[in-house]
Amino acid sequence: MLIEAAIPLRVHLRSGEIHLRPGQPVELSDDDGRKLLERAKGKVWRVNELRPGSIITWDAPDLTGMPRRR
Repeated sequence: MLIEAAIPLRVHLRSGEIHLRPGQPVELSDDDGRKLLERAKGKVWRVNELRPGSIITWDAPDLTGMPRRR
């Protein structure tokens, strides 16, 4: 099962620790994928289909009106 994260996440699975990054789907076992989807609702999702050459994009928040940090 291909899983993608909305934010960078470090996840501990039975098989070990993995790092999820937005735009970089990771192949997980079906059991691990289902558990992660349940535990991290809204932070991860299942990628339905990924073909060679696919481009993955996501919308970034519009920060043009935000004050700058100094």
